[in-house]
Parts: sequence; C-alpha cells; structure tokens
Amino acid sequence: MLVKDVMSSPVVTIEEDAPTNKAAELMEKHDLGCVIVTSEKGKPLGIITERDLVERVLAKNVKPDAVKAKEVMTSPLITIEPGETISEAARRMNRLNIRRLGVVYKGQLIGLVSSKDILSVMPELIETIQEHALIEGE
Repeated sequence: MLVKDVMSSPVVTIEEDAPTNKAAELMEKHDLGCVIVTSEKGKPLGIITERDLVERVLAKNVKPDAVKAKEVMTSPLITIEPGETISEAARRMNRLNIRRLGVVYKGQLIGLVSSKDILSVMPELIETIQEHALIEGE
C-alpha cells in the first residue's frame, strides 16, 4: 500500500507571517492536530502542531496574536513521495520520532500522512499478509 492511498488531501496551510492564533483557529475549525506553514509563494517551510503551540506559546505565556507562525513552527517539514510505501513512511516517522510527513510530488505539497492514517489501514494489511501466507501454504 502506498502513501498516496492513505494521505489526507488537501492540506490546510498558513503563511509564515500569520499570527499563531490563526493557526490554532484553523486547527479548531478543521478538527486537525497541525497546519503546514508556507512561504508567500506557497512553498512548505514547516509544520505547527498542537505540541508546538503548547511548548512555544502557552508554556511561555506568550500572546498567540503577537507571535508569527514561522517563530513557532518546527522546520524543515519532513516529506515523502506519494509513491513510497506506507512501511517506508512508518520507518521514517519512527526513525525521526515524528508523527506526520508532508507528501510532496514534483516539488508541490499535495497531502499529509500521519501515523494515525497508517494505523487505520494496518488491520487490512495484516489480513492481506495472512491471506497471502495461506495461499502460499496451499
């Protein structure tokens, strides 16, 4: 199974100079755990997660509307190609201790894949592997 089969698309983005509270508003509005931070030209620069907001805004008692997205984001955005396997995506997330990867095709951000996306299809993969083993066993 490939990344493109499980990724979320389109991606909710915010410009690097937008205030941090705008990122929180977008997350709440779209029921998301993160937003992608982009340049004025739409190039993905980083990601703001709920954890980033807690650690870099709330824990430091900073006014969210006084801090720009680029000051709070985790950068650079770690990416993967849509044609990669979800196993490779899971390995990369595990190796880098992250839960989300931007999906980039020909330099354009086309989606986002999370560990939750991968876990949602794991039962299907396990069943497929078991069926394959049974067929080979016969």
